[in-house]
Amino acid sequence: SPEVIESLSKLRHVVTGAYENGLTGPQSYCPTIDVLSNTAEVDRYRSLREEGKSYWWYTCTQPKIPYPTVHLDDNGVSARAMSWMAKEYDVDGYLTWESAFYASNAVSGQTEGVTTPVYGMDLYNNVHRWGDAYGDGWFFYPGAPLGIDGPVDSMRLPIIRDGMEEYEALCDLEKKYEELSETYGVHLDVSGVLNELYASLYSNVKVYCSADELDAAHKTLGELLEAAENGIAISDFTVNRDGKISAQIYFPQDKNILLNGTELETVAVVSGKKAVVNGEYSSFVVSCGDLSVSLHVPQIVKAYSVTTESVQVFDLQQELLDIAAESVTIDGIDCVKAQSYTNVSRLTVNVSNMEQTYRNGSI
Repeated sequence: SPEVIESLSKLRHVVTGAYENGLTGPQSYCPTIDVLSNTAEVDRYRSLREEGKSYWWYTCTQPKIPYPTVHLDDNGVSARAMSWMAKEYDVDGYLTWESAFYASNAVSGQTEGVTTPVYGMDLYNNVHRWGDAYGDGWFFYPGAPLGIDGPVDSMRLPIIRDGMEEYEALCDLEKKYEELSETYGVHLDVSGVLNELYASLYSNVKVYCSADELDAAHKTLGELLEAAENGIAISDFTVNRDGKISAQIYFPQDKNILLNGTELETVAVVSGKKAVVNGEYSSFVVSCGDLSVSLHVPQIVKAYSVTTESVQVFDLQQELLDIAAESVTIDGIDCVKAQSYTNVSRLTVNVSNMEQTYRNGSI
């Protein structure tokens, strides 16, 4: 009918592939997650919005660990951290090609590449559906073998749900800061706080966090939301190269604010008060009455007296990174300045067999 034709004409043309300048028809691009592996590439996809286009990403048989996947042999935090990445990198959607793929090309006697439904197959104990990407294409199990009328969800499904809920919470936090910006008559920037959370979970699009680290980020996100609901905002949070932390904390006129148990000096602003923070802190706990927000403070080491030959830099998968090392003098100490050309948020630095962990460009 004309109505159906008209409705179909409004569907966006999504290409499951990387962005190509020569293609004029696609309105949305959907590359695999590993394509957005550096800041320059993320910025290139963000620029699509200037053309009225959008971008998604997807996972299938590729990529694999340490990139986020929904595979059975991956850490469960991987599929959950994917939603945090999507928020940071402004990804519009996630595509998975199938959720109940009950077929196999790994059954004895089949020609390689031929996919045939296998209704007699033990779908609970056989993970081979699609090569070595175990779990790819299915999040549900048939309920009939268990006497259940309907599908049975996998353990991965609620993990994905948890990540999506955290994505929504991140969006809610940004919206709440926008509302508080109007209340206090100043732009409140939550990105510094969020960048610390992101850096604790992954580097670019490689997942390195443990379940405990992800749960800690979840807890902090909840604390930030509860504080914002009560008019408390931590704006312009920055870990400087000298190790000092700077931030501006806004809160209602009838409240007092404490940092690590010490009440802060304040100045009046529109409809509230502000405390300015700038110093070295081993912990950063903002509290107001029964509310508290505990932010992670990264370790900062200023300098080592070493030679250029003794410095190696690794990411958290212990992959050796290319660096440019040069001798410099800092505060009268002969040191080595090591610059990595890879955009990573967490590093392991080996200096003469002594290891230290760095974050956020603190080398």
